Amino acid sequence: MIGMMISVMRGYTTEATIEATWAKDRIDIPRGPGLGLMLNEVHYERYNKRFGSDGIHEALTWDELQDDLESFKKDVIFADIIQTEKEERSMLDWGWNLPIHSFEPRHFESVDSPRNPLRQAKGLVGKLNDKDAEEDEQLQKEQNGAGHDADDVFEEANTDPKGKKKCEVAEI
Repeated sequence: MIGMMISVMRGYTTEATIEATWAKDRIDIPRGPGLGLMLNEVHYERYNKRFGSDGIHEALTWDELQDDLESFKKDVIFADIIQTEKEERSMLDWGWNLPIHSFEPRHFESVDSPRNPLRQAKGLVGKLNDKDAEEDEQLQKEQNGAGHDADDVFEEANTDPKGKKKCEVAEI
């Protein structure tokens, strides 16, 4: 539901979609990344009310440890979340993928439904990027001496299509 709220805030869907998620049909909702989700505080109010003052059990409270807990949260947990996001960019990448969701009821048994055009485009871009990477790698191999040394490359660049040298280089 966090993903749904972010989608509404960014304008990818409306608040009416939130209401539709409580209906019978399953809705295509973006599931947010788990990085950053944490249990901020454990609540023992019912336990404390029932057992905390019975003379046998102690109330479970965190009041005396509050400063240590806040320090640990800031220095360890939040620092790890920030560092991991910097390295993996999970939230950033997830945000870029929000437009591929349809926010429509989906039927898992149906295979004939057309794919979302944005999802198709993303797949094609991925294939093109893979192809570009292969071509870049091949070009890099060719440029980095697949049978050529620097003099051969210079000679090739210094020769016009008719085989005539463009300039003479003096030896030093």
